[in-house]
Amino acid sequence: MYARWSRRNRVLLIILVVVSVVFLSLYFRENKQGILHRGQSVGLAIISPVQRVASAVISPFSHAWRFVSRIGYLSSQNVDLKKENARLRQQLVDRNELQAESERLRALVGFKQRTGYETVAATVVGRPPSNWEQTVIINAGSSQGIKPEMPVVVADGLVGQVARVSPWSSEVQLIIDQRSGVGALVQTTRDTGVVDGDINAELHLDFIPKNSRARIGDVVITSGYGGVFPKGLFVGTISDIKEPTYSLFKEIEVRSEVDFSRLEDVIIITNPPRTVDREPVDR
Repeated sequence: MYARWSRRNRVLLIILVVVSVVFLSLYFRENKQGILHRGQSVGLAIISPVQRVASAVISPFSHAWRFVSRIGYLSSQNVDLKKENARLRQQLVDRNELQAESERLRALVGFKQRTGYETVAATVVGRPPSNWEQTVIINAGSSQGIKPEMPVVVADGLVGQVARVSPWSSEVQLIIDQRSGVGALVQTTRDTGVVDGDINAELHLDFIPKNSRARIGDVVITSGYGGVFPKGLFVGTISDIKEPTYSLFKEIEVRSEVDFSRLEDVIIITNPPRTVDREPVDR
């Protein structure tokens, strides 16, 4: 039965091929007014409206499909663009961070070259949770030769002194701490006193007599007295002066150029010249 069906299909195929060849021969031989050409025109006239209707029906779905496909493509492209944007943004952050670090290190190197002190560079790695203590933790300790009472500075001025030391880190007491005291000197008048911090992390210059000619804007440096800080380190400038009626001394406020809330890199002076104590620096 399968063999008969197969032979029948082959015969039908041969007939269709022969008919097609005959029609194609007739089509190309007859003129444009022939029956086959007229039949073609009639077929097109009948099929064209059907095609227009079908196109009108299918077109919205086709557009919708292209729109959905486009959304998928744009979504994928958007993800790629976000990744590239994040990568470029991180590169910019890294470059800016390296530039800022380079500028800070150049300033610290410049301080060492100007003063000639032996120094160790360190980075601030922590701060105490309490607001009552003005201290920072640095990543240098006794293994780097750090000892208590060594001065700590930045390019903008005096920061404080090393208070406690462990093998790999140290605690630095800032000069704005209320327990701190620094022997100081008004550069223009040569009046000596003590710069100390207060509970509001502000600096005051004490023990300057009322007859002093110190003025707002005068520079305050370390006096070298007390045996901790070498003479000549920049502390700040006088920002305000008051003269209480019943006091022998002026009330002087000092503004430091150091941004203590943003300390990052500091240097520790490891060989400060020692000066004979003349007045206490830690009260």
